[in-house]
Order: sequence, then structure tokens, then C-alpha cells
Amino acid sequence: MVDGAQAFGQVQLALDELRFDYYIGNFHKWVGAIRASSILIAKKGFPVEYRGLVVGRGDDFQVDRPLIIRETNWIGLHDPVAVLSVPFCIEENNRLFGLDAMDTCAIGLKEGLNCLQEVLGDKIEIENTPIASMTTIIVRQSREVSIASVRNRLSQHQCWASVWPIEAPNKFRLRLCHYHYNELSDYVRLSDALLEIAR
Repeated sequence: MVDGAQAFGQVQLALDELRFDYYIGNFHKWVGAIRASSILIAKKGFPVEYRGLVVGRGDDFQVDRPLIIRETNWIGLHDPVAVLSVPFCIEENNRLFGLDAMDTCAIGLKEGLNCLQEVLGDKIEIENTPIASMTTIIVRQSREVSIASVRNRLSQHQCWASVWPIEAPNKFRLRLCHYHYNELSDYVRLSDALLEIAR
């Protein structure tokens, strides 16, 4: 089973080239569709014995159809809005960002990380290779600073990033997304804030 929750809108996928029995993904993360716009793909011949938390009374009708369809395809349960929003959101993303937007994001993020590393040196380490538009870095501090203080300092510099502690002295994790950091000046501002925090 492949958990592809964050793949759509982040990486270019060729599902017919992937090897999986089941693939689960959703479109409300990076594509921008509404919640509940998810997808479950089963390899041909594999059963789909999914039981929803809410089921309808229509499971004794259309007996030639899969159980998952019979239980949910019933008046009061089937809301087409999620499905209808997906094509619109994909088209809008392509219009706003272009078909090469994901590649551009990845390149921009790598340039930004290079900028951070030049300024901060060994005070940061890249925890994982940037995938599409996100990556996580570890920041080393010379003294212990609370996560609340780190968030306040980032806010003072108008920097947005997810921050959380790790089980290591004077270190914290920071997740960057190129959708928020899309100009070099954003990374310069972030490096200034992190320099103050790391001192």
C-alpha cells in the first residue's frame, strides 16, 4: 500500500509506472481542493473491502456493484462537491503556476537552503533531501531557548515555519515550504532570525 497523501501537487506522478497494490492520496493538501477529495486506487483484481464510518441503506440494491459503492452511493451520503472541485483546482494551479511549477519550487528551495547554509554554516543541518517544495532542517543553538521564544523571534522577523523540539540538547527542527519562501529575500530574512536564535 502506498500512502501518497501529499504527492499530488508536489511531485510528478506516473501512477501506471508505480508498483503498488493500493494507492491512497488526496487533493486537499497541495492541489487546494476541498476536504474529502481523496482517491483510492486498487490494483486490478485486488478487492476493495473498505467500510465507511457512515453507510446508507442502499447496500441491498445494485448487488452487481462493489460494496463500497452500494453503501455510499445513496441519497444523503453522496456529495459530489469534492469530486467536482478537483479538476477545477488542477486547472487553476496550472494557470497560476504553470506546468513546471513543482520543478521551479524544488530549484528555488535548494537555492534558499544554500543561502541559509552560507550564512549559518554548521549551525544548521539539512535533515532530508528536499522533496518538491518542502524540507526539514535542524538548527543548533549555543544555549537552550524555548520553542515559544523561537516562534516569537521568527514572528518578529515575519518568518513563517513549523517549529518543534527534538530530543537533543539545544536543537530544534524547522520545516520550510517554498510556497511561503519563494524569493531569496525571504531566506535572507529567515537566516537573520535564525542567527539571532542560534547565538
